[in-house]
Amino acid sequence: MEEYFGRESIADCGNGIRVTVTWPEDEWVYGLILSYGPSVTILEPAHIRSIIEQRAEKIASKYRKPN
Repeated sequence: MEEYFGRESIADCGNGIRVTVTWPEDEWVYGLILSYGPSVTILEPAHIRSIIEQRAEKIASKYRKPN
Protein backbone atom coordinates (compact mmCIF):
# COMPACT_ATOMS: atom_id res chain seq x y z
CA MET A 1 0.00 0.00 0.00
CA GLU A 2 2.79 2.43 0.85
CA GLU A 3 4.35 1.97 -2.57
CA TYR A 4 1.05 2.71 -4.30
CA PHE A 5 -0.43 5.48 -2.17
CA GLY A 6 2.62 6.83 -0.34
CA ARG A 7 3.35 6.52 3.37
CA GLU A 8 1.97 9.99 4.12
CA SER A 9 -1.47 8.96 2.77
CA ILE A 10 -1.90 5.93 5.03
CA ALA A 11 -3.00 5.86 8.67
CA ASP A 12 -3.48 2.78 10.88
CA CYS A 13 -6.95 2.89 12.43
CA GLY A 14 -6.62 -0.21 14.59
CA ASN A 15 -9.31 -2.16 12.73
CA GLY A 16 -7.91 -1.38 9.29
CA ILE A 17 -6.16 1.40 7.48
CA ARG A 18 -7.36 4.75 6.22
CA VAL A 19 -6.02 6.05 2.93
CA THR A 20 -6.50 9.73 2.20
CA VAL A 21 -5.76 10.84 -1.35
CA THR A 22 -6.71 13.66 -3.66
CA TRP A 23 -7.00 12.51 -7.24
CA PRO A 24 -8.89 13.78 -10.26
CA GLU A 25 -12.27 12.10 -10.34
CA ASP A 26 -12.59 9.85 -13.37
CA GLU A 27 -13.37 6.33 -14.54
CA TRP A 28 -9.92 5.13 -13.47
CA VAL A 29 -10.58 6.13 -9.86
CA TYR A 30 -13.97 4.39 -9.85
CA GLY A 31 -12.37 1.24 -11.26
CA LEU A 32 -9.59 1.33 -8.68
CA ILE A 33 -12.08 1.65 -5.84
CA LEU A 34 -14.25 -1.16 -7.21
CA SER A 35 -11.17 -3.38 -7.60
CA TYR A 36 -10.90 -3.58 -3.82
CA GLY A 37 -14.35 -5.17 -3.66
CA PRO A 38 -15.83 -5.49 -0.16
CA SER A 39 -12.46 -4.62 1.44
CA VAL A 40 -12.96 -0.89 0.89
CA THR A 41 -15.35 1.60 2.45
CA ILE A 42 -15.57 5.10 1.05
CA LEU A 43 -15.98 7.61 3.82
CA GLU A 44 -16.09 10.73 1.68
CA PRO A 45 -16.93 12.46 -0.54
CA ALA A 46 -20.54 11.34 -0.41
CA HIS A 47 -21.11 11.66 -4.15
CA ILE A 48 -18.31 9.19 -4.94
CA ARG A 49 -19.67 6.84 -2.29
CA SER A 50 -23.03 7.04 -4.10
CA ILE A 51 -21.47 6.44 -7.53
CA ILE A 52 -19.63 3.34 -6.28
CA GLU A 53 -22.79 2.05 -4.58
CA GLN A 54 -24.76 2.43 -7.82
CA ARG A 55 -22.09 0.72 -9.90
CA ALA A 56 -21.70 -2.15 -7.43
CA GLU A 57 -25.48 -2.63 -7.42
CA LYS A 58 -25.53 -2.69 -11.23
CA ILE A 59 -22.79 -5.35 -11.24
CA ALA A 60 -24.56 -7.42 -8.59
CA SER A 61 -27.88 -7.26 -10.44
CA LYS A 62 -26.32 -9.06 -13.41
CA TYR A 63 -25.72 -12.12 -11.26
CA ARG A 64 -29.02 -12.32 -9.40
CA LYS A 65 -31.35 -15.13 -10.33
CA PRO A 66 -34.65 -13.98 -11.80
CA ASN A 67 -37.73 -14.60 -9.62
